[in-house]
Amino acid sequence: MPLSGWLAQRFGPARVFTVAMLMFAFWSAMCGLADSLGMLVVCRILQGFPAGR
Repeated sequence: MPLSGWLAQRFGPARVFTVAMLMFAFWSAMCGLADSLGMLVVCRILQGFPAGR
């Protein structure tokens, strides 16, 4: 959370939110395309980073 405040001050809250939503959507699509449990777990972990914004 402290990093998101710094990013919002530096780049603007709307831009940070938009990038976080795009990253979340990308990793959601990757979760849907996962062909193994390992790939699904990795994609879900990476999906959590923009979701924590």
